[in-house]
Amino acid sequence: MADRHLEQAVLVAAIVVMIGLSLWLQVNFLQPKLHQNTPTVSHEPDYYMHKFTATGRDTNGIAYVLVGKNLKHFPDNSSTPGSLLEDLRLDQYDQNNLVRTTSSDSGWIYEDGTKILLQGNVQVTQGATDTAVGSVTSTDRMTIKLR
Repeated sequence: MADRHLEQAVLVAAIVVMIGLSLWLQVNFLQPKLHQNTPTVSHEPDYYMHKFTATGRDTNGIAYVLVGKNLKHFPDNSSTPGSLLEDLRLDQYDQNNLVRTTSSDSGWIYEDGTKILLQGNVQVTQGATDTAVGSVTSTDRMTIKLR
């Protein structure tokens, strides 16, 4: 009878040791290690431009010209990398003819260049055409899809 209890105690101890060893192996060897040379995210601009001009083109020629006082590019600004713009003017063209001028105090152009968000004293001036009169529109915030 004593031998039977001794066998059971040895068996339970062996199982406990095996469970402990497997947990130790998982914690120490199966956890992914962080790379030591991982760059830190700083959320700081990686470059600045002063008095900049950017031109967008399509198959018909110039699609738009963006002019501004300052540009700060943020490569890792959370989920929307892009550029912060100050005191900007956007001239949009249709077949190389100026059709619309938009200005604002500040803006944000997304990294892929498809949209620009304008904020603060946004003013849109549209020239007159053969079929429509010219117009001026003012707002505090506006999003424009660029071609």
